[in-house]
Amino acid sequence: MDMNLQNLNFNELRVFVRVFEHKSMTLAAQELHLTQSGVSQHIKNLEISLDVKLFDRLQRKLIPTLAAKELYESCRKSLSELQKAIDSIRGDVGILRGRFRFAAPYEFGKNILTPVLGPFLEKNPNLKFHLELGFSSDFLVPLLNGELDAAVVDAFATHPSLKTEKIYEENLELCFSKESVKNFSFKNTQAKKDFLINERYVDYNISAPLIDAWMRHHFGKIQGSPQIVASSGQAQVLAQWIIDGVGAAVLPHHFLEGYAHKLKAFPTTKSPLKNALYLATLKGRQSPVVDALKKARVLG
Repeated sequence: MDMNLQNLNFNELRVFVRVFEHKSMTLAAQELHLTQSGVSQHIKNLEISLDVKLFDRLQRKLIPTLAAKELYESCRKSLSELQKAIDSIRGDVGILRGRFRFAAPYEFGKNILTPVLGPFLEKNPNLKFHLELGFSSDFLVPLLNGELDAAVVDAFATHPSLKTEKIYEENLELCFSKESVKNFSFKNTQAKKDFLINERYVDYNISAPLIDAWMRHHFGKIQGSPQIVASSGQAQVLAQWIIDGVGAAVLPHHFLEGYAHKLKAFPTTKSPLKNALYLATLKGRQSPVVDALKKARVLG
């Protein structure tokens, strides 16, 4: 079938982009204020016009075909350039608009990002900002698939297709309950090691990577293995377990400050163990929202 731009329907391409990004006709319909059947018809018409299949259905999930992925990249770039041209013509250069999808780790999002994000959003009322809080490892696939525009990740959530830049560095503290440990009193370093190896711990992961990293940072190799009794991905749960006497845990210092009346940091002489956080975006993908967030010092 011969094909040229005159046969293409702009609305069908616009609907296609939203369906591709959401991997769902239902969510695309909600955002575009269309019926699900209307979205489905737009996709069907586009497939007929292009004479290609754009999506496969597997167990009620929409899976983009290779043709869809190629079309999406072209549409995304073209629509972005078109929006810039329209904004320039209207004199709206610098005004942020559209939907921006951002993700960040739980505690960073709640304690560091949220307080400074409010004023930024108030100054940009045309921006539809969606913030998702979770684990850095869970952001990698959505970033690579274009389902997230940007995310804050740790050093473990990296990929060659991502551009990363360090924006924050948090101190990590080994925290005990003030009720369980009234005072830390040790004769020497060995006494500290003996105390630590005989304690019980909770961590983000049952393999206790943070407990291990903290001990190695401050004391080098310690004989024996820490006793890990429970794990949870949320710092609030770990903090409550510390307070309840379940075990000690490593927490960010900014989180510890909120529980200063109930938690106590283990005393050390070395500089704190640090956890670096990075702003991650797809390489080659320009975003005026990311630039504005950095300029406003919301990030970095």
